[in-house]
Amino acid sequence: MPLLVVAVTPIAATITAIQESCAIVGKTTAEGGIYINGSVTGKIIAQKTVVLQKQGHVDGKIYAAAHGDRRQAKRIISQSRSRG
Repeated sequence: MPLLVVAVTPIAATITAIQESCAIVGKTTAEGGIYINGSVTGKIIAQKTVVLQKQGHVDGKIYAAAHGDRRQAKRIISQSRSRG
């Protein structure tokens, strides 16, 4: 079984960056937006935007809230996605 490595870097107060060398398995939540350049397996919930960058890969569901309102969160992606 691969080792779970979590290396989430906060940028400013409202953005979380998941670096290329990072692999997250499980539910990921953020108060602001998330930039994904690494790998995430599982549900992602952000109060703002979720940006899948060039090296990013997601295998799971992504929810991004409208204007920071979690009650209005909408599912964006429900299958595996990669960019690059």
